[in-house]
Amino acid sequence: MFSQLASLATSLAAAASPTTLTIVLVHGFMGSSESFHSFGSDLKRTAKANVVSYEFSTTGDNDLQVKQFTSWLSNKMNVPAGSVALLGHSMGGLLVADAARAIENSPEHSHLNVTHILAFDSPFFGVHPSAIVSSGTRKVTSKFGGLWDSMQSSTPAANQSTARSISAASTTTTATAPAKSSSASYWGAALGIAAVATVAAAAAYSDTGRSLMKAAHKSVSDHMTFLGPLWSPGNQEERIVWLLSRQTSTKKIKFQCYYLETTVLDKSDPSRSYIKTFISLPPDSVAGADRLFEPIDYDASVNTQGCNDEIDAHMNMFRRNVIGDNVYDNILSSVVSVLGL
Repeated sequence: MFSQLASLATSLAAAASPTTLTIVLVHGFMGSSESFHSFGSDLKRTAKANVVSYEFSTTGDNDLQVKQFTSWLSNKMNVPAGSVALLGHSMGGLLVADAARAIENSPEHSHLNVTHILAFDSPFFGVHPSAIVSSGTRKVTSKFGGLWDSMQSSTPAANQSTARSISAASTTTTATAPAKSSSASYWGAALGIAAVATVAAAAAYSDTGRSLMKAAHKSVSDHMTFLGPLWSPGNQEERIVWLLSRQTSTKKIKFQCYYLETTVLDKSDPSRSYIKTFISLPPDSVAGADRLFEPIDYDASVNTQGCNDEIDAHMNMFRRNVIGDNVYDNILSSVVSVLGL
């Protein structure tokens, strides 16, 4: 009788104290915890879960970044005991997936129970070529626009001429209908070329430019190293195949990659339309991978806050006032549903 009562009390206590879920937010390339804006607090309020952010520098070798992240996760001061859901934006999605693999294969991390991996516009198969061709060069150039300020004091005429050349090159590209294929090196190459070209122009005319060139070369090199997974097709497929294998009852890790898509009219034929995305979708060669990717529709044509293309949408998908209330709420409600909260 007493043993039965004790067993019942234990069961009731367990039911009253469910396993704690910690949601870890991981930003993307050149981002920060601020990249999620109010999403963390909205999740905490809606899902009533523990939400923390992981802050890191998007430079250096990917394996080292994975090691540092798993070490951070293992610290109970950062992540309390219980279930863990890893949420990564952009390149952060690849990082959390690789960290989950490392955790599974390492006895020292066996106490970590990763139950969910949710990615947001993460380029598991690369950035789509149209995202770079249509708007990437312009935005990448503006990312390094501060370098022009340093150049102006020494050789304004030469610098302005170079600026006009780069600007012209970025505005004469035309968008093409997207194809379902990997775009391994586009994003990293465009970023590196734009940055190096900018400071190289300055280096040709001044000592200041040469100093900038040296500093920028190291910065670009460090960031390009972090983007290594983008141009490793073998690793891309291996990563998704592993995630597919974990969608089972025996080795269960719920995975979902949300990606933004918008329908645009074909300028050459307004009667036709096509879908534009920031990421390349899974190739047919990876059977079943498409069911792991969930589209989130947004309408750039009616957005008045500057969300005009794939890169704008990608960078602002957690900014309600930019991406729009409906899109933001769709993302939030879907995440809460998938997490079972």
